[in-house]
Amino acid sequence: MFLGAGLARVDHFFQMTRRLINPFGRLPGTSSGRDPGWPGYQSNNPAKIGTCLTIFRTAANFIGVATDGRTPAMRLGLAKRPLTCEDVPWPGGRAPRPRRVRRTGAPAPRASRSGRRKSARSPSHAGLQS
Repeated sequence: MFLGAGLARVDHFFQMTRRLINPFGRLPGTSSGRDPGWPGYQSNNPAKIGTCLTIFRTAANFIGVATDGRTPAMRLGLAKRPLTCEDVPWPGGRAPRPRRVRRTGAPAPRASRSGRRKSARSPSHAGLQS
């Protein structure tokens, strides 16, 4: 396995991270070429870069399928089939549903269908005869 190793796959992985994840890309140049560019898409927190790389590495190794229908984890014997995005955080199980929260206290007053308060008709209009 080590005899087939080379830098081409590592270079391909670095190129994918630069292209697919905005904070890892190179800054776009300006038309004058003097300014380094606008760093608006770059990350201000180094911890986020590590988190993004971990997520991307997991997706590339366990979810991303090559042309032969296998993932890198399948080639190393770490997985038997390609995983889905739901399989990664909860292996072998289903995603947990959030617990239902029951409300306590008196229910809120309901509004009428028109959205206005219901008012009783005035007695002067009730028996109008001419």
